[in-house]
Order: sequence, then C-alpha cells, then structure tokens
Amino acid sequence: GEEVALSPETLFVLDTAGSAALETDGAFDVTCRPIIELWREAAERGALPAEAELETARTASTWELIELTPDGAVKHADTARVDLGGIAKGYAIDQALDRMRAAGVQGALVDVGGDLRCFGQPPQGSVWIVEVRDPFGEGVLAEIGVWGAAVCTSGDYARFVEIDGRRYGHIVDPRTGRPSETAASVTVVAQTALDADIWATALSVLGP
Repeated sequence: GEEVALSPETLFVLDTAGSAALETDGAFDVTCRPIIELWREAAERGALPAEAELETARTASTWELIELTPDGAVKHADTARVDLGGIAKGYAIDQALDRMRAAGVQGALVDVGGDLRCFGQPPQGSVWIVEVRDPFGEGVLAEIGVWGAAVCTSGDYARFVEIDGRRYGHIVDPRTGRPSETAASVTVVAQTALDADIWATALSVLGP
C-alpha cells in the first residue's frame, strides 16, 4: 500500500517485464515468484504440491497486485513479489556491452552464464561462433555464427528439482503453476540480450 522508490534501471526492467507478460499471454511473468518458492519447498519435503497449494501460489502474486509509478512501485498485497531471473541477466549483458562500446572497444563478447551478446569482429574470423549445448547429453548440439547479436538459451537440463525420482525443470508456466515440459532447450538469437533472455524463457513455456 505504500510506494517504494526504485532506481530508473529497475523500473525499466519491471516495465519491460510487464509488457512481455502481455505480449506472451502470461507465458513470461516475473510475478510468479510464489510458484517458484512452492516448488523449491516441494523438493525439500519430497512431495508434489497439492492443487490447492498451486492455486494459492498462482493467485498470490499477479501484475494486478503491483502498480508501477514514475518513481517506484506499490504492492497491493503482501504476497506480491517478483523474480527477475528470466530478464535481469539479459539486461545486465546489454548494459556491459554498451559500456564497452562507449569506452571505445572495437569488438567484444559479453557472456554471463552461457547467455551472451557480441559486437564487432572476433579475434579470429569474421563472425563469433556460439556453441549450443546438447540438452540430451554431453557435447554440442549446434554452432551458430553471429555478428552484432545476442544468443540466450533456456533449458531444463541444468537446473531442476527432483521429487519421487522424477526431474522437474526450474522454468515454470505461470498460467498453470507447474514446471514447463514443452521443450528441453530453447535458443533465441535477437538484437539485444534482453529480448533474447525473455523469449528463451517464454518459448520454453509456449513450446513449438
């Protein structure tokens, strides 16, 4: 009920996330933090969440409960919270690249946990070669040649919880409250890491 002051950078990321929620029909929704917390708790106790728990987590935090203002944000419920794991990394990559370009760097690649963006020419060759990991085993699934673009990958093979001997990926479908099972891995090439980060997560939920 009270306005909390936020930095312009944080407000930009939240505003972009809100637009992405609309554009993806809720497949990308940073307000899904209670759902993520529920599945972590389920893994700790070794039992799947009950339907009532999933419904409570889904309704505990929505964009209707968060109001962005010119200088900050207002939560209209104690349970409202956000998780910027699907967008903050891409934003940070873009910021780092912009700083290097402004400093006069002629070419560089910024890589944060496998998500990256590049500009200019690499030390060897004319394009940057990005390897995409095979989600079903060791090794490389594909190589992508990029120049002046971002490449982000989301998958269920690196981060997951295990309940009753079954793996559940860390990417949840905010619309159902359940881990997404539509794609083992999604790689997106875009002009910015922010866009690639968002859509790698969204398409992991939406599927083919």
